[in-house]
Amino acid sequence: MSLLAILPRSTAALLFLVHATTALDFLVMSSPSVSVQRGHTATLPCWVEPTQSAELLEVLWYHRNDVDLPVMRYSNKKVSSLSSYEGRVSFGSRGVTSGGLASGDVSLELVNVTLQDSGKYICSVSSDQIHDIAVVTLAVTGECGDNCENLL
Repeated sequence: MSLLAILPRSTAALLFLVHATTALDFLVMSSPSVSVQRGHTATLPCWVEPTQSAELLEVLWYHRNDVDLPVMRYSNKKVSSLSSYEGRVSFGSRGVTSGGLASGDVSLELVNVTLQDSGKYICSVSSDQIHDIAVVTLAVTGECGDNCENLL
């Protein structure tokens, strides 16, 4: 006899509800590298697989190996960022068909990219039971400006 068969209906329904809202096992995926010109916007792709909502997960983005200071933190449906990234980071979209957080897309959008933004970024995603990371390398190229003809 199954456990659900001997539990009162309200308890069985509550167990189902708790199970249904718990995050599934997941892996964090990313593209290995992104290249962008200084001053432009970069989207660092990162997502969870299999596809599921990331709205109840914790998402941390770190630059280089500085795991004490996340560039951006998403927790309890609130976003915060380091002061040096304030107004420059948000969740981006890894493609036109992305459903955003609701479909597990936790890509980082970084606007007005500087040369100092170059380097390794770590996308960290956690639930109560699961934690996984992916790494994306951002290459920022300088602009030659008015002196381009001198470089030919």
